[in-house]
Amino acid sequence: MSEFFASIKAFIEKGNIIIFLLAVAVAIFTYKVLSSEMLWAIFSFCVAYALFFGINILYNRYWTLRALEGEEKRRIESEKLAKEQTEKKAQYDKEQREARLRTLYESLPDDVKEGLILLYKLPQPDGGFTNSRIIKDGIEDIDKIQNAYHQVRIFLNLENLIEVTNSIKSTIVTIAPDFYNILEEKEKAR
Repeated sequence: MSEFFASIKAFIEKGNIIIFLLAVAVAIFTYKVLSSEMLWAIFSFCVAYALFFGINILYNRYWTLRALEGEEKRRIESEKLAKEQTEKKAQYDKEQREARLRTLYESLPDDVKEGLILLYKLPQPDGGFTNSRIIKDGIEDIDKIQNAYHQVRIFLNLENLIEVTNSIKSTIVTIAPDFYNILEEKEKAR
């Protein structure tokens, strides 16, 4: 008999007291209304307990899944918001840098501006970067070009805008992409 009570205790602990009480109510209803046999009452208790336990599990899973979907939706929205903020910050930083470079360009003397535009107009090396130019002896207005990039690099101390690499009988000049875009914009505006 102690095993019977132990199994009842296990049902209550494993399941839910409400499920157990509902199954007992079904068993009593079966015993009183449908059949006066104890065997049918025990059978209806077992079936009702399994049925109510299954319904309880499905109910709990449904609400757990809804909660997980809600959390996932909130996580996706927060990631989207963070991404938008990052993009806005990057756009703002880019606009600030471009504005600073435009201001810098406009502050330059006319001869330096002209030399930078001439540098921009030089042909792009085959297979090279779009913002790189090769300066060789014999190029028209070479003095203006060299003067312009030297003044930007040395007098303004902006070596990060124009990088110069010496080669054999030539010089490779690489313009920073943002500054290259400003030069392109100014050339098109002419």
